[in-house]
Amino acid sequence: MRKSIIVSLLISLSLMGFSQKYLNKIAEESCSCLEGISDTSNPSQINMEMGLCIIDASMPYKKQLLKDYGIDMDLIDQYGEKLGRLVGVKLASVCPNTLVKVTRLTQSKEQTQEEVYSNVQIVSGRITKIEQDQFVVFSLKDEMNKISKYYWLYGIESDYDLVSNFTDLLNNEVSITYETLEFFDPKIEVYRQFKVIKELSVEE
Repeated sequence: MRKSIIVSLLISLSLMGFSQKYLNKIAEESCSCLEGISDTSNPSQINMEMGLCIIDASMPYKKQLLKDYGIDMDLIDQYGEKLGRLVGVKLASVCPNTLVKVTRLTQSKEQTQEEVYSNVQIVSGRITKIEQDQFVVFSLKDEMNKISKYYWLYGIESDYDLVSNFTDLLNNEVSITYETLEFFDPKIEVYRQFKVIKELSVEE
């Protein structure tokens, strides 16, 4: 009986060693793949590419993963999170620098996007005045009866033919998506904020 216990222990250690070896291989392949992720990708693309790296590296070991960890690679939608946790632990030891780089890249991109979106706002109201000087400027009275100026400085996304018919917008109800930018005003020799139009739609 003592002999059988020793044999069982040796078999268990052998299987554990094999498990560690193929998990290390999955981690190494995943690390190589992660290093190729572009710095220009957005957070959702980075997360998707990271997931694909782990899945592709794991596929050759689908039988072992199912047997050892109950992860069914044919049902990755259900087991993807479990696989990610399992391989993620290995990634931290195999390529910590790469993992930190990808994580920081995702966080910095998300922060940048939040900053951009937080500066973009939408307003609806009636165009009360259209000025044509160096730039086209729309004066809009909003729902609170407050009149503000919105500047056409660059291309505007719109289903309306603004280039040909922007003067016809006078007294029309519109919705404007804009961002607030700071520019130097030479007339008063100070920096001030301008509401710059990004999108414009005419209310039906």
